[in-house]
Amino acid sequence: MKKSYLIADSGGTKTDWCFVDVLGNKNYFTTASYHPNLMSEEWIETNKSFWKKYSVIKDLEVHFYGSGCLKEPNRTKVKLVFQNWGFKDVQVESDILAAARACFGNEDGWIGILGTGAVLSEIENHQIKNVYGGLGPLIGDEGSGFYFGKLLIDYYLKDKFSLETKREIESTLNTGGFKSLDSNAPSNKEFIASLSGIFSGSLNLEIQQLHRENISYFIEKFFPATLVNKTICFVGSYAHYNQIIIKELLLKRHLNLGVVITKPIELLSEYSIKSTF
Repeated sequence: MKKSYLIADSGGTKTDWCFVDVLGNKNYFTTASYHPNLMSEEWIETNKSFWKKYSVIKDLEVHFYGSGCLKEPNRTKVKLVFQNWGFKDVQVESDILAAARACFGNEDGWIGILGTGAVLSEIENHQIKNVYGGLGPLIGDEGSGFYFGKLLIDYYLKDKFSLETKREIESTLNTGGFKSLDSNAPSNKEFIASLSGIFSGSLNLEIQQLHRENISYFIEKFFPATLVNKTICFVGSYAHYNQIIIKELLLKRHLNLGVVITKPIELLSEYSIKSTF
């Protein structure tokens, strides 16, 4: 019997989806993050109508991979939300497994996620064996797009940049600076994370060095000393923008850079469909 699939890769700021119908046609779309911490009763009710046209489809499987879903209570929470919306067959896993399955399928390996957040993990026998980082923006997340944004603002406000670089930042953002920015406001957290993409292509040496500093923090803080002579694959927009820097820093630790994927959703969709047969 042919089935339909709804596959999700949910990060800290957005969720990439793929709906696959019984004929194998794929429809990709993006929504805001579906992190379990966001799933209040009001949030669940607000989003319910969006999924009505999908939840009535017979024999539809939901394969949800999400940030915050490493712990069992959060996986159960997300599953119950989708069941509340009318979905019957729901599987929930961590977005770490999504990244690994997109990069190397069922093989063992090491995977890094550098997007809004940052995490390193070892995968063995289809399972997450060890996790390093992923502590969230309030504690750390060194190496993430969000942490780069915090570094950029910190350097700007403390006059660690040259006048030319400060003017470039102001011109790029069309703003007078960051003095009135409240970093705890949810909308501003998204803005801070977006700075990594806005300044990803900058030829400014000070900004390039800031990217290098950010990724160095990630490697120095979270990579175990015993991790040598391995290949590390990465997913996430921040990893994609900075893969030259990542490769350079990995080589210093006797590590190799594997594949780098901006969005896992396409490869993840193929994996999810094949794994059900």
